[in-house]
Amino acid sequence: MSAGGENSLAGSLDEPMTMRRVDRIKGGASTTWQRAGIAGIAGMPVFTGALTLSFVFRPASDSSGWKVIAFAFLYLFALSGFLLVLAIAMVRIQASRETKRGYTPNAHTNVNAAQIDLRTGIVIREPGEPRLTKAQRVEAVRRARAWDSGEER
Repeated sequence: MSAGGENSLAGSLDEPMTMRRVDRIKGGASTTWQRAGIAGIAGMPVFTGALTLSFVFRPASDSSGWKVIAFAFLYLFALSGFLLVLAIAMVRIQASRETKRGYTPNAHTNVNAAQIDLRTGIVIREPGEPRLTKAQRVEAVRRARAWDSGEER
């Protein structure tokens, strides 16, 4: 039971529950930016490898074609690095803003904030309740999305 006598999804999933939606911040969730950072990290070795190959397999003649390719990969590497730094900064900013609003979309942080389903904004674990197991989280998200679509009202 959560404060106020309402049941959250984190308790017994067999109990009736009262759904509530939080007013989410603008600018994307911290977990979305986290995924963008992971994509940036994954892109860096690809661009590094391509840049290395463009130097290793350049033509013997002094044509400028390989230089264009090399600089293109160098540009992509630098862009990937910039996006990675931006994503790291945005994760910190957005996570702080989410915490100030009293919620988090991340299952592994701040147990004192309500955990929400990222897609619907519906609370799936009230503040102070124990973290959900993966099975509980999957079921809570399923029920929140069903409720959001009108299937369980």
